[in-house]
Amino acid sequence: MWPQNYEISFNENREVFLHLIRVLLDSGKIYFQEPAAAPYGERRVLNTDVWAAPHDYIIEHIDQRLPKDLTDHHDTRLTDFWYDIHCPRLLWYDPEDNSLFGS
Repeated sequence: MWPQNYEISFNENREVFLHLIRVLLDSGKIYFQEPAAAPYGERRVLNTDVWAAPHDYIIEHIDQRLPKDLTDHHDTRLTDFWYDIHCPRLLWYDPEDNSLFGS
């Protein structure tokens, strides 16, 4: 993510990542689907709706569930997090057709 000559710790990278998520959420460029293991408000069938939680709650949810003792982005626990039921699914907003898409 950073140029090779720019030193940034994994924890600093984590903070930048969470800040970027905040900026993208607040600007309406991304949304999340509610993770299966962390309902907020009413339970949604198959988690197909946009997660209606406050942005602070979403950021806190992600931050609390990311492994805290990681030092390297190659750690398999980081990969495991993204496929875990605690991780919300990312949706990107397409302003051309007013749709959301994700993987």
